[in-house]
Amino acid sequence: MVHPLKYGDRLDLEPMMGSWLANSENQVLTGSNALELVPPHWRQRWVLRFNQSPAQAAAVSTGSGLPVAAHSLKR
Repeated sequence: MVHPLKYGDRLDLEPMMGSWLANSENQVLTGSNALELVPPHWRQRWVLRFNQSPAQAAAVSTGSGLPVAAHSLKR
């Protein structure tokens, strides 16, 4: 399921996979203040054709209740 998401532009998989991540990562997310997005290298973004991390973070945010710090890191 990850391959179609990353390379096949299957953003319809995001809500389901995001809720899985939020549920499985509860122990890791405990005590966290926000979800941080790490921008991909430009070559990786070119290969993937889009940056799926904002959609993934939004789905995890919905499941975990944590805000997304979208523009705090730059590559």
